[in-house]
Amino acid sequence: MEQAMIHGTMAGHDGIGYSADSPILDLAAAIVKAAVDDYVKTLRNLWSRNLDISQKRKLIIEKTELEEFFHSSWYEMLTDIDPDFLVYQCKILAKEKEKKQLNGKT
Repeated sequence: MEQAMIHGTMAGHDGIGYSADSPILDLAAAIVKAAVDDYVKTLRNLWSRNLDISQKRKLIIEKTELEEFFHSSWYEMLTDIDPDFLVYQCKILAKEKEKKQLNGKT
């Protein structure tokens, strides 16, 4: 998910709150973008066949913690993006990246 798209749906971006070029909105967008990137990476790592049970368990914990963040009050303060929609889009993105890698494209 692109940071510009995330930035456009940040809380307070409705003209009443922060201005569109607010450093606070930039920070909020960067936090959400980092969580999205981490979630996609975690999903892709979970699909790896080269993991032992300990590594897999750590990734499951990380995935769960990120999903908890997406459904937290802090996340709600950062953005108006529906958390279930965001998680769904992350899964699609992770799947597309895996397909590209399997087909030899980077």
